[in-house]
Amino acid sequence: MDGIPDQIELAFSSLASTVDNEGEWWQLILRITADFRIRIGTSSFYSEVDFPIVEFAVETQKWLVGRKGSFVYSSMESDENPLLSFNLSSKEKYTVQSPHQIFRYDEEISESHLAEVLSLFIIDVTTRIHRELGFDVNIALLATNPSL
Repeated sequence: MDGIPDQIELAFSSLASTVDNEGEWWQLILRITADFRIRIGTSSFYSEVDFPIVEFAVETQKWLVGRKGSFVYSSMESDENPLLSFNLSSKEKYTVQSPHQIFRYDEEISESHLAEVLSLFIIDVTTRIHRELGFDVNIALLATNPSL
């Protein structure tokens, strides 16, 4: 596998919410969860139930705005961090790692492909949460990314 656009996919299902005050952006970040997975090719690389999907989208967007170095995701909801990282391995190339990965994947992913996959993921998160749960999580994205 060589990191071509159809080789890595971030997907989620089973959105759930325990938000009781959507005006508090932190609730949108931590109280909306989903079953999350990363697929590389046809194989599941990472999978987690009750994953804080908005928190991940927020951290993803922060990295996309600055794009400096590796993208390392640590969750407030986890004792074992980082949960997921895209490590800068060479000029504009990344490798993916997680303490919970199902298999080792050493191939490099181009920065442009990674940025495309992450951008599409954020759009999917915001669109589906609005459609399926009725929440506008853009407030959480804006509250944590003042440069937007």
